Amino acid sequence: MAYPIAYNILGHQLRAPLLFSQLGTTIFEQYCKEAMNRFGEIATPASVGALCLWSVILCLKGKIEEAREMRHRAQQLNQQLGQLVYVTIGLDMTELWDRLIFNQLRRFSDYWNARLPFYEQTEGPRQWLICILFLRALQLYLNGRFEQSEQILEYMHHELLPDDLPENTIAMETLTGMLRLHHHQWAEAEEVLQRATERLEQAPHGLLFANPSIWLAQLYFLQGCERQARTAMETLFSLYRMKEIGGILLREGTIAGPLLELIDHLPEARRAWRSWSRFYSHRSVPIPQFPEVLTPREMEVLRLMARGARNQEIAEALFITVRTVKGARFPVYWPRWMSIPARRPSPGPGSSACSCSRTGRAWSSPCAEPRAPLRQTAPRDDSSWGRPRNGHCERAQASAAISQPGLALDQRHQGRPHPSSRPTLKIVPKYNAPPGQ
Repeated sequence: MAYPIAYNILGHQLRAPLLFSQLGTTIFEQYCKEAMNRFGEIATPASVGALCLWSVILCLKGKIEEAREMRHRAQQLNQQLGQLVYVTIGLDMTELWDRLIFNQLRRFSDYWNARLPFYEQTEGPRQWLICILFLRALQLYLNGRFEQSEQILEYMHHELLPDDLPENTIAMETLTGMLRLHHHQWAEAEEVLQRATERLEQAPHGLLFANPSIWLAQLYFLQGCERQARTAMETLFSLYRMKEIGGILLREGTIAGPLLELIDHLPEARRAWRSWSRFYSHRSVPIPQFPEVLTPREMEVLRLMARGARNQEIAEALFITVRTVKGARFPVYWPRWMSIPARRPSPGPGSSACSCSRTGRAWSSPCAEPRAPLRQTAPRDDSSWGRPRNGHCERAQASAAISQPGLALDQRHQGRPHPSSRPTLKIVPKYNAPPGQ
């Protein structure tokens, strides 16, 4: 009984350091291909371990769709073998990466909640509980739910042991620096992230679970220190073979794009940026920061819309109804400083209805009957009629005459020249008046 437990624990402990060694991932990918050619789809520890390792390598390269296919095959074989622990840990990591990169909020939460008891109650996987907690905190942080991220950080402090795995310490310090960064505690955030980066240099495989270097670069970038941010990113690329594992930057979401542009002189950075843009370029939309334009709730909805979330997913993430989400989306398309055309009411009984020439829909006129457009049939005599201002005198005079039908013609034009001495205006109704009027 002791041998399988030790094998399951050591299998995952040894795999992560080897992937980030000087050997690179190419030699391990070749091993996975040879193992699958030899064992095929037979359920053996070697075949399921090769599929699991292959899915991790494909995630590191940014080939998420291919990694998903390998993961499904490994899950089927792993069930036949009785759920090997070290394989299950790797499959859980890649599954959470997949849902985190595609920003599947609900699916990530459901899967994480279902797998959390496995890491809390099982002796071997409990060593990676903090890493699983960090992925959940990262997902909440990227979606603006900082209070819940702080709650997870308190839980991580409670679970961390004095002589814990280095990747657990790196993950906890990275999350601490991220939250200090959110609260604009620049000095504290820089101190914590630098300490985590130094630990990462001693244990490079910790990058598989957390990346403090990119958050340190983000801190410098937000402060306007582009030179220091560029140095932090160049250090990150110099320590690792980013040509082979550039896909790991996809986990940090939209913040990686601007940082990669700072070091676009590196071929590995350009390759990583192309991989990043395939997933996040359509989500990087400019968000207005003016409080008079959008409310805080509308800003939250807009940020989730920019990440590709649908109405139902936004409602579940913010704990609001779908109707509230739709109401918050409206000012995004029609800001308050724009003139929104009023919706015309539907024609009621006894009202005269007009038809729209484009849509054919009916709308009720505000007058008792349609206004008649004017058509001038004779040249205007400015000496007798008076120079029109802005070209609306004839229309204004005729409208006044129509609005007072009870007055005699002479009373309408008292103190003015008689109509016979003015140009003739012929009123041509566009619509036939109803009978009896």
